[in-house]
Parts: sequence; structure tokens; C-alpha cells
Amino acid sequence: MTAVGDSAGPVSPGLTVASIFLGITMGAAGGGLVLDLMGAAAVFVAGAIPLLLAALLIATKVRTRAQ
Repeated sequence: MTAVGDSAGPVSPGLTVASIFLGITMGAAGGGLVLDLMGAAAVFVAGAIPLLLAALLIATKVRTRAQ
């Protein structure tokens, strides 16, 4: 069974769900590892780093229309 995907063509719903679950699992495992090795404060720092990088990327690369 296939679902209609973006311009890349058909995408398997099972593969999409599996990749989402893998991301959730890896995030929890990574967070647990950081917690065990460096403590609770490091978990928040480790979460803030990709958040700040994403915000910086958006701020520098997203163009807005002139009004």
C-alpha cells in the first residue's frame, strides 16, 4: 500500500511511521545518556543547542516579501 507523497513520488506509510518512531527513540536514548553522564542541566543545554541553530538558520535563510 502506498500513499501519495511530495514530488519525490509515493511514500510507504509504514516507513514514515518507522522513521518517526526511530527519531523519538533515539531522542529519548540520547537524552537519557546525557542525563546519566552530565546531569539534568546538561539535558536542557543539549536541547537548546539545536533549537538555537534552527532559529539562526531560519533567521538567516528565510526571505520575507517586501511590503
